[in-house]
Amino acid sequence: MFGIPTETKEEVMDTVRMIYKINPYHHSPAFFTPHPGSDLYNYCIENNLSLISSHDMYRRNPSEAKIKGIDYQFLNTALRLSTEPPFVRKLFIQLKNLFVKIIGKKGKMRIISVLRIICG
Repeated sequence: MFGIPTETKEEVMDTVRMIYKINPYHHSPAFFTPHPGSDLYNYCIENNLSLISSHDMYRRNPSEAKIKGIDYQFLNTALRLSTEPPFVRKLFIQLKNLFVKIIGKKGKMRIISVLRIICG
């Protein structure tokens, strides 16, 4: 699950790394949805975070923003990374390391962004 209130980007990437390590046969990552009756729902209501405006928004649809203050663009990238086949991840890491060696660490984030665009 991605996008829990107060979750940091590092925690999101920890989840992605856990999925890589476990390498499940089938997984179905989703964005957090605050459901009535749960403690996190109460937290979202108390802090005015819920973006849910209709019953249909309670779906596990990862394309809809569910709460305020979450970087859903980053979460979509993490979601995509978590579902890539192992050989794609390995290739991406090898390409990233090669470019870092060629260009240096200063351009590392730009390299990662370019590779994500190239690799889809």
